[in-house]
Amino acid sequence: MSMELDQETLDLCLNCEKPLPPKAKFCPHCGQKNNNGKVRMKELLKRFWSHFSHLDSKVVRAIWQLMIPGKVTVEYFKGKHKKYPHPVQFFFVVMFFFLLSFNKQIGDKGFSFNNIGNNFNFSFNPTEKEDKEEITGEMVLESLKYSAKKHSYLRAYDQLPANLKNKETERALDSVLSTVYKKENRNLLRVQHVTDSIALSSGDSLNLNNDSVDMNLLTFKSKIALDDLFNQTPEEIIENYAVKGWMEQVLLKQSLKSFKNPQGLVHTYIGSFAWTILALIALMALVLHLFYYRQRRYYVEHFVFLMHQHSGAYLMLTLALLLSSLFPLGPIWIVLLGWIGISMWVALHNYYRQRWWMTTLKWFMYVVIYVIGFGLLFTISLLLALFLF
Repeated sequence: MSMELDQETLDLCLNCEKPLPPKAKFCPHCGQKNNNGKVRMKELLKRFWSHFSHLDSKVVRAIWQLMIPGKVTVEYFKGKHKKYPHPVQFFFVVMFFFLLSFNKQIGDKGFSFNNIGNNFNFSFNPTEKEDKEEITGEMVLESLKYSAKKHSYLRAYDQLPANLKNKETERALDSVLSTVYKKENRNLLRVQHVTDSIALSSGDSLNLNNDSVDMNLLTFKSKIALDDLFNQTPEEIIENYAVKGWMEQVLLKQSLKSFKNPQGLVHTYIGSFAWTILALIALMALVLHLFYYRQRRYYVEHFVFLMHQHSGAYLMLTLALLLSSLFPLGPIWIVLLGWIGISMWVALHNYYRQRWWMTTLKWFMYVVIYVIGFGLLFTISLLLALFLF
């Protein structure tokens, strides 16, 4: 019975609900097959393979032809739209895999307290092979928490009567703390050892024995005790440290968040990086529109051209990131970045068809404006990520 219903033609399309011509096999409005909505397994697998192979062929074609500067854009505006993936859609797919690879590479490496003052201006990215145990952000934070607990116990010890305080009781207290917080103490010694080693070459050291930190973020500056940092809420800190003004309070809250979860801030920005690049593309498309205004091209032509160029560039960077997880690339990074710049130069010539000397001049101006625009948008995006984090 259901097999017969599959072949039954309907009066209205089940997808768009538009009237169907008599005995129509497909809807003339949306293209859906005219049936009662039931699908056989054979037909389901056939549709899947058709869509997959069609998409796969588009993607593969786009990937290798994007390596030829300007080719995909030239083909696209010759009317071959179905031959390639949608430029914006493909760009976001490429950026997804790029950010996924980049996020995987970062992990907890590059952990840093960038918003903190002199005593805690610290960054770490283990590169030495002998560092078998990687120092992560969580380990540093656990060490700071343990240091805060240790200071609180020492302050309580200092309040004891003088006859109870001597070297033996002090050693006993240290022994108890080391036993109770064995893991935290081990992390503390490990982190302090590594950071002291880094300080020998860089001059920067992370002194985990301090009882306070200097919190600096834009215009906000304040010294906060470690005990308060880990045991009080931001609202309590604002009240106890008499932080006045809405902006100062916001900066303090965000500073505390980034201190306790610096990688979260980094990942927040990474998540918005694709939108930053998209805004940069929109800006640079306007620049190209001004550069080539005599060619009477639409703005969208410059926009699609840059979408293709950036997709190709980030495809190469994604591949490089994947390879770097297997073996160090070293100077290959310089070659890759150089090729991305040269590829843009060649693409400008191939697409806009101007003489080489004119293309070179516009390429040079494009690079200068691009660097300035990237720096500006990067800063704005970072600030937005910081305030929205």
